[in-house]
Amino acid sequence: MHEGLREDGLRLAVMVVGSVAIGAIINAVRTDSVPWRYEPKAQRMSRELARIGVEEGGTGEVATGTIELGEFAGMVRERSVLVIDARAPLFYRMGHVPGAINLPREGFASYLERSGLLGEGKSGVVVVYCQSETCEDSRMVAESLRRVGFGSVRVFGEGWRRWVESGEPVEKSS
Repeated sequence: MHEGLREDGLRLAVMVVGSVAIGAIINAVRTDSVPWRYEPKAQRMSRELARIGVEEGGTGEVATGTIELGEFAGMVRERSVLVIDARAPLFYRMGHVPGAINLPREGFASYLERSGLLGEGKSGVVVVYCQSETCEDSRMVAESLRRVGFGSVRVFGEGWRRWVESGEPVEKSS
């Protein structure tokens, strides 16, 4: 009986080592690889920006500040603003501000490249939001957009939660 347990343990060890090796190889060849050690959000965002050629030097502050619900809702209704949802894609698909583009903090560079926004004119007003007033992702994404050349970037600091609570329209993606 002990011999069977030993064989099972050896098989298990081989499977674990093999899985780790395969995962490491896949991680090494991916452009959006997972780091082997923890990095703070700001450091991960700097790495994302470096991927698209943006050098260090962000201030961490959004130049044009925040926007309140009433003004933001009016801009959304008039379609006079580019709206960016900084939440994770799963939450974006479940519901977002009508017309919003999903540019989450995690994987920012890839999402920005796929969005087509890098080649567009960057003179219009951009408003970024995330989940709530305690979410810092909207400010980080806004600062990153400013660093890639968008001139007028603002943050709807009350976020998605306030948008929904106020009864504003919601759009869903499949």
